Amino acid sequence: MGLWEILVTASVPVLNVLLLTAVGSIYATDHVGILSHGARKHLNSVVFHIFNPALVASNLALTFSLESMMLLWFMPINLALSSIIGSAFGWLLIHITKSPSHLRAVILACCSAGNIGNLFLVLVPAICKEKGSPLQNLDVCRTYGMAYASLSMAIGTILQWSYTYNIVRISSNYKESQENCSSNGTIPSLILITGGNLIKGFNGPGIPFPIIIGVIAIRFIALPIVGTILVEFAVHSGFLHSDPLYHLILLLQNAVPPAMNIASMIQMVEVGEGELSVILLWSYVVASMGLTLWSMFFLWLIS
Repeated sequence: MGLWEILVTASVPVLNVLLLTAVGSIYATDHVGILSHGARKHLNSVVFHIFNPALVASNLALTFSLESMMLLWFMPINLALSSIIGSAFGWLLIHITKSPSHLRAVILACCSAGNIGNLFLVLVPAICKEKGSPLQNLDVCRTYGMAYASLSMAIGTILQWSYTYNIVRISSNYKESQENCSSNGTIPSLILITGGNLIKGFNGPGIPFPIIIGVIAIRFIALPIVGTILVEFAVHSGFLHSDPLYHLILLLQNAVPPAMNIASMIQMVEVGEGELSVILLWSYVVASMGLTLWSMFFLWLIS
């Protein structure tokens, strides 16, 4: 693939996601008022408890057998390592910036949990459809791409609520609230909801700029570099089966913005909700360039 083909293939899917996110943000403004706070809460609950499980189960059932699932053993390891390494980077950021105690849970959550679910459900099929994509056979790519993305969402959700949430709970000094605001959704509702949730960042409270820069640097520089080294080591050591799409998914899992599930976790411990909205807003703004550049590199790597 030439440089221009890689650029177009990498940028168009990211732009598709961002445009849909922008629509959600517009719907959530006071002027439009379609995705009000109450509407987002109810839609979040419906798609999280009904649409997400149905989407994941149907995609996995149509594509994978027990034998083929065994070939994907590295995905949970890749995601677990990404969470552990991300939280370690977050811990370093807390000590370097001398972050206030009420922001520690927010920083650790943003660094350890990436958007490896709903973002992939839109991004991967879009990459498959691009003419210059090295992923051949559109129908096969789309089918397996959705299955890989669904598996990533399922594993990621388990990790985020078993690992990241406990880090958030332990690192905050606040008692857990009984209110549970579910997050995420399914195509295209989930991306609209993401945009609706990000609108709070425009009116969020002040947060030290070095913390925002640090989180962005961890998510779009440090984690992708470390993750790429680990995945490439596994590929060249013969640990992974030769599937370029699976290879791409593993690489992308380390180069995404923070997960929207974090909003639910922070709401439960009732600490740093406003600051989180600011970090999420800037992270998704930077993702328009960061995710595109990393996608270009990953597509070149597998081609």
